[in-house]
Amino acid sequence: MNVSIKIENSEAVISVAREAAGPVTDDERAAIGAEVARLLQRHLRARDASNAHAYPEGGRRSHFWRKAAEAVSFTHDDKSVTVTVAHQGVALRYAGAPEGIKPVNKKALAIPAHAHAYGRSPLEFNDLRIVVFRAQNKAALVRKPKKREHLGTVMFWLVRKTQPVPGDPTVLPPENVVLGLAARRLALMRSRRRAQKGAP
Repeated sequence: MNVSIKIENSEAVISVAREAAGPVTDDERAAIGAEVARLLQRHLRARDASNAHAYPEGGRRSHFWRKAAEAVSFTHDDKSVTVTVAHQGVALRYAGAPEGIKPVNKKALAIPAHAHAYGRSPLEFNDLRIVVFRAQNKAALVRKPKKREHLGTVMFWLVRKTQPVPGDPTVLPPENVVLGLAARRLALMRSRRRAQKGAP
């Protein structure tokens, strides 16, 4: 699922732009979309620097938000501008999951339990086996034991669903910032156009 910023009625930008009047053109909607897309990319890159996950020693950063910034695109039609982040997990972090996260097409979710498992999928390992800990009523994906090891290393815990995940509206820039930037872009375009028409 993607998460988007949508200016549904691009004419609403006119009310914020002091130096603009008249219908928003197709070229102007395209320029507004590009400007808001750049804003969202900057916002997500800043988030990658300021919201780094605290990984255990040996864990590697996935740079989730930087990758999300690379997945930003925009579209426009005759009535609206839409800027979209097509990166898995962004919509979940924005909207949250009040009932927790449940597996899709699987029986369980794999939750990292070891530093080397963070930012990775169980499919990246070729030596995992399922171990059930009946006393704790838990199951895990465990690396095959090395010599003189009895169990092996627990890499992922298997769960049927997670705890509730709160939504975070700060995943996207504030609406007034988006609308203000769009209006400034529109006003600047029209100001330049008037200046060009008035030039000798």
